[in-house]
This record gives sequence, C-alpha cells and structure tokens, in this order.
Amino acid sequence: MTLTPPQGVNIFPVGQRPEAVAISPDGHWLAVGVMHGSNKRLDSKFRHEYSKVLLYAMQGTMAIKVGEAHGGKNQQGVIFTPDGQYILGQNYEEGELAAYKVTPSGLQDTGWRLPITGAFPAAITSAPAPLHR
Repeated sequence: MTLTPPQGVNIFPVGQRPEAVAISPDGHWLAVGVMHGSNKRLDSKFRHEYSKVLLYAMQGTMAIKVGEAHGGKNQQGVIFTPDGQYILGQNYEEGELAAYKVTPSGLQDTGWRLPITGAFPAAITSAPAPLHR
C-alpha cells in the first residue's frame, strides 16, 4: 500500500471463492479466508467440507504462501489481532470466531473458539489503535 494511488502489482490464485483479506499491522503478512467449495451443493465435485484460512508472507510486492488451516464450514471474515500474532476467523455456520497463531513457518489452529450467541458472524473489521497523547 505504498503506491499513490494504491494499485495492484501482483495477481495470484488463492482457491475457490475468497471471502476476506486482511493485512497484518506491520505489513509483513496477508491472510485470506477462502470458501474452498464449502458453500457448494453436496453433490458438487468442487465441494469440500471446510473452508480455509491462508497465510502469506509479504516479500516486496510478492505474496509467498507459508501456511493454511481449516476454517469453518462457511468462512466469512479474517482479521489480525493488533499485535499481528493471531488471525481471527469468522465461522458463519458454526456461529463462532476461531483463533490461529501466526508463526514464521506457517499457521497454527489454536483450537480456541468464541461462540457468538444468537447471531452468525458475517463481517469483521478492526479499528486502528488509539493515539496516545
């Protein structure tokens, strides 16, 4: 995001139906939530039971895939925690947030889940850290 105005400099495949993209606060990582066919009909040859959360290391204008983890049955959103050490993924069908640890060698599902009672998480964002005066 250093070009003014911002513009695409690279195109790369991520799989079936990407739903969300997030850039880590330090700009070193890119996360992508991909449906991966989890939204397809049960008889579709492109169907997979679970979606994916993908992790890419940013090297200049290149995104190098370093890891992936299972998402829920309908991955909707991804964000980085403010420290960039975790990715939170929205699992719509399960009604939960899931945490993934960012490591230099990939992505690790922590097993941590936060149920979202009475709702289905479908959009997530983060706000910039407040300025301290």
